[in-house]
Amino acid sequence: MKNWIDVNELGIDDVLRILPHRYPFLMVDRVLEIKISKPLKIGMSAEELVSNHKGSYTRAIKNVTFNEAQFQGHFPGNPIFPGVLTLEAMAQTAAFITVPFVAAANGGKLPPLAVMLAGIDGVRFRKPIRPGDQMEMRVEVKQTRGALWFFDGVVLVEGKKVAEGEFLAQLGVGELKS
Repeated sequence: MKNWIDVNELGIDDVLRILPHRYPFLMVDRVLEIKISKPLKIGMSAEELVSNHKGSYTRAIKNVTFNEAQFQGHFPGNPIFPGVLTLEAMAQTAAFITVPFVAAANGGKLPPLAVMLAGIDGVRFRKPIRPGDQMEMRVEVKQTRGALWFFDGVVLVEGKKVAEGEFLAQLGVGELKS
């Protein structure tokens, strides 16, 4: 059984286990890092778990390839990865930071998750993302309020910021079929 509380990187099999998304809307190929602000353990109170949220972050990648469906129409002769999918990649990355917390609250087990985008703010697209680019998404928890999680996100390509924004997601647990 996988130790979901101390997990710090995830391959595609785990990504598919955690996210309900599938092609063409799966925007995470690999999770490079999950960093919790303070160590977690089974049996922590809800207050102790919440106190560890702020400052925790995750980093993930998406490899952008020319054969993805969106490039047929966005745009012929000048393929650019759509901004809305860039935002979706950040939102999907955010789901992984919830994994250790949900596992700690559920005796080390990971029930199905439903992390749904609830709002966006201050999103900026700095440079186009094109086929052949590798997007690195970094998402940090700013705060939580009940089931609502507030995040800062940034997308880098070759170490340069191409997109950023703040967003809000609602976390549901045990709401999806496994």
